[in-house]
Amino acid sequence: FQHLTRLTSLRLYENHLNILPEGIFQPLTNLQNLYLGDNQLNILPEGIFQPLTRLKVLRLENNQLNILPERIFQGLTSLHILYLSKNQLN
Repeated sequence: FQHLTRLTSLRLYENHLNILPEGIFQPLTNLQNLYLGDNQLNILPEGIFQPLTRLKVLRLENNQLNILPERIFQGLTSLHILYLSKNQLN
């Protein structure tokens, strides 16, 4: 997985994903754009985005999210754009 450290964009939209395993983004330390929209995600593990300190764009629109853990965005100091539309957030 060492070559994944150079990856800057990851598009996983329209894949019918309903869960993201803890630690899935651990090797992606240079990731700047992450597209997870148009899936069936209903929950996100609390520390899932922690290794993504260079992330600028995070797209989570059109999923089934109904809650966001308090610390989910902790460490995303470079985040400029966040899409959460078309979820079930209160």
